[in-house]
Amino acid sequence: MKSLQTAAILALSLPLLPASAGVFDQQNSDQQHWGLAAGLRVATIPFKDGSTQTSFVPLNYFENSYVFMDGLDAGVKLGKIGPWELNVVAKARFFDIPKRYQDNLAWDVVDTGVQLRYQSTTEGYAIAELYSDPAKRFYANLRTGFELQSGDLEWNPYLNLRIKSTEFNSRYYGLGAENIDAGTDVTLGLKMNYSISEHAYLYSTAAVSLLDEAAKESRFVDKDWQSELSVGIGYRSDKKAMPRSKLHKQRYMRLAHGWSTPSNLHEMVIGKTEHDPNNNQLTSIFYGHPLILRANNSPVDLYLVSGFVWHGSSDSQSSEQEYDLGLKVYYRFYWPTEWRVGAAEGLSYITNPTAIEKSELEENDFEATNLMNYLGFSIDLNVGDLLGMRSVRDLWFGYAIHHRSGMFKSSSLFGHVKGGSNYETLYLQWDF
Repeated sequence: MKSLQTAAILALSLPLLPASAGVFDQQNSDQQHWGLAAGLRVATIPFKDGSTQTSFVPLNYFENSYVFMDGLDAGVKLGKIGPWELNVVAKARFFDIPKRYQDNLAWDVVDTGVQLRYQSTTEGYAIAELYSDPAKRFYANLRTGFELQSGDLEWNPYLNLRIKSTEFNSRYYGLGAENIDAGTDVTLGLKMNYSISEHAYLYSTAAVSLLDEAAKESRFVDKDWQSELSVGIGYRSDKKAMPRSKLHKQRYMRLAHGWSTPSNLHEMVIGKTEHDPNNNQLTSIFYGHPLILRANNSPVDLYLVSGFVWHGSSDSQSSEQEYDLGLKVYYRFYWPTEWRVGAAEGLSYITNPTAIEKSELEENDFEATNLMNYLGFSIDLNVGDLLGMRSVRDLWFGYAIHHRSGMFKSSSLFGHVKGGSNYETLYLQWDF
């Protein structure tokens, strides 16, 4: 099962190729939609000794004919027949627990599964999903709702039934210490977006979940229900979308190799970098998919980026795999050749935290987590421009910082931890 989940996350993190044709007909749309948002999430905790959980949540959105990102969910579109669509999906799920249990239970949960969606000719939709967490604890969602619009207000009321296995209930409501029978909880929710300009919008989500009898009988649970509220602001592309054919030099591939450092991000930016005595290293390959090039005739480009990172084995760690997904902005300038500086933000999932990450977090009395926030900072120069050779005009050489962290304890999704890991990398990047 672990190998299947790794393959699913890899497929979601590197959407390089179109989905294969088969029984399902692929969509022929050449359009893509994208957006980003951020806000605060407040959720009640149904367990004893718990009140509320507050988190800062960054969200990324993207959709074309083959892949999609929807906040904390991502998927590969296998195909569709009429109103039916089949997807492979991965999602980050919040696990709201009291602080007293945080040292013994992992906060971050990334589930993988399959999704079947039905979109009616009106505003209604229905979704069936089957998910598993990394330890083969299964659950299913049956959801129905409506996507409605009134002027600048978009609103989506929905009803969700979550059918949970015994293993799932025992872990997430028995907290791994008590066996809980299978059960079904019910969630009633409402999502709203309000446009405040052509591209900017305010968003809000609210939901109330009623626990099943099995979960309520857990000795750790003292509430029959759980609620959550999120508010924030976002930016999205024009609803007409930008055809990929209008994007010059659409994509890139980046191959990098790097070395870990105990230095923090601030020290690295000002050039004060220490050497890791364990000499842990990584090798990565990133794909960049263009969203905006030369925005409003400016030197600014925006990309959707996805990456696979191989952390090599050493005396202090075994080899591990990391998967990254996010958005990256570039700023181009000339001095005296063409340069670019870039900054990326997104999600990073690793099969097992690296030695340097564990060491830094343990020094601050935190447990390392698999899912963390991803940041990437880079500077590169155009090799063809430097050498005066048009044949390598699409090649760039650069330096980048690869960073994973818990966003200064601001998000329960990342375990409310402070710290993470940093790597210095050198890379070659090809535009194609």
